[in-house]
Amino acid sequence: MPVSGKASLSIVDVNGKVVADNEVSLSQGSHKFTVSGLSSGLYFVRIRSEQFEYSTKILSLNNKKEIDGGNHCLVQESVYGNVNVVTAQNLRNTEAVVQMQYNSGDILKFTGMSGIYETVVTLVPVADQTLSFTFIQCTDINGNNYPVVQIGNQWWMAENLNAGTYANITTPQVSGTKFCMDINGQPDPTCPMGGLYEWENLMQGASACNGTGAPPSDECTTPVKGLCPNGWHIPSHYEWNTLGRSVADDPNSFPYDMNLGVYGVLEGGYLKETCASNWWSPNLAANNISGFTALPGGDTWDGVFEDYGQSAYFWTSSTSYAFLPWVYALNYSVSVVGRSAYVKENGFSCRCVKD
Repeated sequence: MPVSGKASLSIVDVNGKVVADNEVSLSQGSHKFTVSGLSSGLYFVRIRSEQFEYSTKILSLNNKKEIDGGNHCLVQESVYGNVNVVTAQNLRNTEAVVQMQYNSGDILKFTGMSGIYETVVTLVPVADQTLSFTFIQCTDINGNNYPVVQIGNQWWMAENLNAGTYANITTPQVSGTKFCMDINGQPDPTCPMGGLYEWENLMQGASACNGTGAPPSDECTTPVKGLCPNGWHIPSHYEWNTLGRSVADDPNSFPYDMNLGVYGVLEGGYLKETCASNWWSPNLAANNISGFTALPGGDTWDGVFEDYGQSAYFWTSSTSYAFLPWVYALNYSVSVVGRSAYVKENGFSCRCVKD
């Protein structure tokens, strides 16, 4: 730990399910953690704080079955002790061969890593094949590095924007700050679901814009960078609509028009993360086949966190309807994609798209 402070430690299985998520207060220096209760398999470990981020892989060789079929993963800081987990550096060991259940039609989500770069690829395998990963830098002004995913011909962040300085929700949001909450709607400076931004702050003083139609005309003439990383920008209304068409069973269900409403049939589910510990049940139709991995970041309004675990709201750079910004919304109880317009003082999430 480079400096003392709070850190968030999470363990995720190969299906993207969070099996452990702890917040710990750590002093500066080295720390050792004991992990127990993991079933056999490969897991991804991520540690985040305001000052740094670290990720690695571990392999559990535990041959014991889970008790009562439940999730009993436990992470504890320890001075010493043994744990039946080996790091990714030891994967060449013959003992490190893990049998993982796969059923025909299952969706696999792969995250390729190279240095600070991460790229998400989803696949429903029907035969042996080779996966290729294209790595693209996506680093914000605070040094946060984001995984990216290609959906259609667009490249999107695969996590919510998290740029800016954490601010308490009881204070006015000023330029370059963000509000953050945990999955239970409590203030959380580790920002596990990214930042929530008022529109003017996100846009950083830029004027609203939209494209004029289908690609390549869905992008603004001058895209709005706002708080996005260099080489990335806040998507226009039509760029978000292009995303909907890219995942749609029927692309015509996402017309390039300026109407509010709900669109698609199952496309909201194609964009939502499947983790039951984040989204409320039933998280209708969620399968994340797109790799977009939408989180229920909720929103802020008048100093209050709302809709945590229930909804994801994403700003666009476009306005209409009495100059209200366009917002795309997903919800745990429906499988469609919502097009709405909200006042600029709401705090919503943002997913940047590559220039």
